[in-house]
Amino acid sequence: MDQNTLALEIGLERTSVAEVLPRLEARALLERKRSPLDGRVKLVKLTRLGGGIVKRMDAAVQRAHDRTLEVLPESQRDVFMLQLIRLVEANNDQSMVPLRMR
Repeated sequence: MDQNTLALEIGLERTSVAEVLPRLEARALLERKRSPLDGRVKLVKLTRLGGGIVKRMDAAVQRAHDRTLEVLPESQRDVFMLQLIRLVEANNDQSMVPLRMR
């Protein structure tokens, strides 16, 4: 994926992403290379080490999500999440860095 698309996917400014990526690359968590189609474009790819870390984080991320929602009755959690999605979608065009909605 190119750096600009990555920035859109995660909802961060391009300059912020451009500052973080070299640090992640230095830690061998991702690789960057120039696009063979357009030398101005940098492509980003997770390394095996980076992918492993992301995979190991899954359980911790799920626990944090569950802790956030545990104050709500289980019957209301899905409704709450749907309402959050609606809020993000409704206000996305006003954001300095709009999320790419799927």
